[in-house]
Amino acid sequence: MIILNYLYGDKINRISLEEFYEYLNYLEFIGVNKDLITIFSKLFVTNCKNENPLNYLDSLSFEQICRSKKLVYDIVKK
Repeated sequence: MIILNYLYGDKINRISLEEFYEYLNYLEFIGVNKDLITIFSKLFVTNCKNENPLNYLDSLSFEQICRSKKLVYDIVKK
């Protein structure tokens, strides 16, 4: 959750579940590693064990980090 909060630039748990999955689709659209997105998606599944995303953090580019912010996402989704 800390990583998602950083990428989103706000508290990700304040958005609806539907909006959360739309945000994950947006992350895929901007080229975020699919395995990292899968780890994020499992955060809200009750019977899944959380995985450590450490091995995928280096795959994030500076551009992806900038484009993942809520302010940018809100503009793009309009």
